[in-house]
Parts: sequence; structure tokens; C-alpha cells
Amino acid sequence: MAGFDDYKMYVDGRFRESVSGKTYDVLNTFTGESLCKVSDCCEDDMIGAIRSAGAARKKVREMPLVDKIQLFRDAAGLIRKRKDIFIDLLVRNAGQVKKYASRGIEKAPDILEHLPMQIKHLHSEVIRSRYGSKFGYTLHEPLGVVGIIVPINAPLLLPLTALSSSFLAGNCSILKPAYQTPLPALELGKILHECGAPPGAFNMVPGEGRRVGTTMVGSPGVDGIVFFGSTKIGSAIGGECARNIKKCVLNLAGKNPLIVLADADIGKAVDVAVQDAYVNSGQVCMSIEAMYVHEDVFEEFSERLVEKTRLLKVGDPFDEATDVGPIPVQKVVDHAKMQLDDAVSKGAQVLTGGRINGNLIEPTVLGNVSPDMKIVLERTSAPIAPLVKIRNVDEAVRFANKSLHSLRGAVFTKNIHDAFKVVHNLDVGNVVVNGNTFYVEEHMPHGGTNLAGMDGARYLIDELTRRKFVMFHDHIV
Repeated sequence: MAGFDDYKMYVDGRFRESVSGKTYDVLNTFTGESLCKVSDCCEDDMIGAIRSAGAARKKVREMPLVDKIQLFRDAAGLIRKRKDIFIDLLVRNAGQVKKYASRGIEKAPDILEHLPMQIKHLHSEVIRSRYGSKFGYTLHEPLGVVGIIVPINAPLLLPLTALSSSFLAGNCSILKPAYQTPLPALELGKILHECGAPPGAFNMVPGEGRRVGTTMVGSPGVDGIVFFGSTKIGSAIGGECARNIKKCVLNLAGKNPLIVLADADIGKAVDVAVQDAYVNSGQVCMSIEAMYVHEDVFEEFSERLVEKTRLLKVGDPFDEATDVGPIPVQKVVDHAKMQLDDAVSKGAQVLTGGRINGNLIEPTVLGNVSPDMKIVLERTSAPIAPLVKIRNVDEAVRFANKSLHSLRGAVFTKNIHDAFKVVHNLDVGNVVVNGNTFYVEEHMPHGGTNLAGMDGARYLIDELTRRKFVMFHDHIV
């Protein structure tokens, strides 16, 4: 053990062992040592959680908004008081470097305090009839029970955003945290419980996706699913929801392009490239994963990028000086290695980095990259920056649009016409001009297109409601 208490499932306002009595070891991503044991839940545990959430639907739906806001304020205060605990969990369990985990824990309470303001955007509409004696209007009503599945790389902020959005929309939720990195979300469950969350409003069921996740998605007692993760699993979940006529919100992998044109501020573009390609070991859905650089500035950009990349420290995420830490799942490392080997075999040059030690991938810059290579078209989720030389903005957009993982994109230019050309033609959900792809505010949409799915906190609240149309045939006096 490493100083953490064991974590149980949280259902119906109580912390419980799995009905099977089974647990599993959650590991320190860097050292491989056991941090604690967590309930290894089964299908029966998930069925119990669904029943609990269903029984609480009416109470949560009728709960005054002011009480929900107060619960979130109290929870935000406790997160701030216990930030060191959360940082420890994010570093040891999720492998986040300490400086990145610290920034994340500063954002978490802000989400809880600012997200309730977005409820005002759930507008009802009065719809005129062609006949004077009739009128209609729309209402937003909660779905009821919402299942939430989150990935390994954002084990606090994504659960927090999804749970709070669902609750504000009037739903009860069941969270299945990532099997390898469940601890930050389960710690959040303790805080919500301590702040007086209604029993059944928030339920947390850790375990393998093939058991508890599959049971949740297929259950008729779950009215909607929110999924963050890979395109492959998201596609399967979306198909299952379609078969059961169930609401489904998908936020999937992004292969996010950075376009650097000839008139760009190269210094700022390189700073953004370093931050957005390597932060959290490249394991963020908004990470830059392909760079399209104009031939006139390609040499300068690549030289400065290599220079800054070589300054990054790789290793123990708990070391304050570390910039890039471990990746929690070996299959992600193996996939990145396959893409890297494929690129090199087809002529790409490793300008710096390229070494892999266990689950540590050295920040890597690749030159002489073709726009048809796997490492340019497919999601990588690792600290690797492939550079593609382009002749003009049209070629950059054409190359970038070959990837269908269309979440975000960024362009650096001083030419407003080129900026708008990218804005209107780059097939992504968000475009950032002269800034980084990580820029997000809670009230702004930040979803994608094609294989990247969609999300966005304000819009997630809307997605987790259903619209009811009401028609009056005569005015009531």
C-alpha cells in the first residue's frame, strides 16, 4: 500500500463492497506499486445502481436549483481544501505530472461554481399557431437516468463536468470511471456525499467496461449515455444506444492539426506546439497531433521546436521539474510505437526523441513526414509531433481534412483572409486562431465532427434534456 484508503463503490448514498466481494489493485502508474484496492464491480452491482438512480428521479427532478448550486459551492470548497489529496491521486494513479495536475485541480472547483450559470441557456420557445385561439411552447425536461463513461486520461475534470451537467439538467447519474485510473473520481464521490447529495443522485460503479459498462449501456433503466473515449468503443456504444432508441452523447478522439503559415509569429507558434503536443504526455483529446508548416518557415519552426523539445524532462511525475510522465495503459504505448515505427519505415526522420522506456515515451519531433502516414491520420495519444511541409493554406487544409478525427484545429497567421479560409474550410468542431487548442471555457461549445463526436458543458446540459411541446387549443381564463 502507498498511504491510500481502499475505495468502494458508491450507490444510493452509501459506500458498499461489490456483491461479489471482489476487489482489484489500482497501481501507481510510474512505479507499478499497488496504491490501494477498489471494488471490482459486476453486473449485479450496476443493476443495483440503476435501480437506485431510478428511484431518486423524482426527488432530483424537483430539487430546487438553489439547493443544487449550494451543493456545488460546498463541494468546490472541499476540493480546494483537499487539493493536495487530489493532486496526489492524479499524479500517482493517472501519471499526470505534478504541475499539470495542479492546474487541473485549480479548474475543478471553478467548473462547479460557474457551470450552474449555464442553466439559463435552456430556453423555452413560444410557437405561434396559424390560428389565433391556439398557442404552443416547449419545455426542457430531464432524461431521467444518465450513464457516464470516462477515459483514463482525464479522471477528474471529465467526471466532474459530466456529473454536474447531468445533475443541473435534473438527472440522476451513474459513473463508470476508467478501470486503471478510478481514484480521483471516487474521491469526488466522497465529497459529493459529504456535501449532502441526495441518495441515488450520484452513483459510482468501478469495474471493467465489458461487465459494468456493457450492462449500463444496454439497460432499459438508463435513459441516456455520455461517453468520453476512443472512436472504436464510442461507435459500439452509439450503435447499442441506437438499437435501444436511447440518447447518446459522444466525445471521441481528436487528431488535432496545427497550421503554421509563412507570416506566423513563429515564437508563439512553437510555444503552443510544445504545450499542446506534450502536455499530459499527449493524452488529451484536444492535444495537437499533426503540424502543417509552410515551406518558407519550416526550417526555422522545426529547429526551434526541436530545441524546446529537448529541454523537456521525462520521468517521475511527482518531481516538480518533470514535464512528461508515464502513460497509464500499455496498449496506448504500443499503438504509438507502431505508428512511430511505421512512419520511420516510410521515410520519416526522428529529429529528436523517439525512445520508449516502459510506459515513458520521450517527446518526439518527426520530420520528412507524409500526409498519408498513420501517425498523421490516426489518433496517437502520445507526445509525438509529426511535421508536414505545406506550400500554402489550401494544401494545409486539404491535408488536415484527410483525418476524420475532427475535434479541434489551430492556425497561426497575420492574414485575416487566410485565417477565415481555415475557419470556414477546416473540417473540425473548433478552430482557434493564433492560440492553443486547449482553450476552453465552460459556457463555450468544444465538440467535434465526423469521428470526434461532440460535447461541451453548456451544450451537454441541453443534450441531457428532452424537449416537450405543449399545445393549448383555447386560452384559459
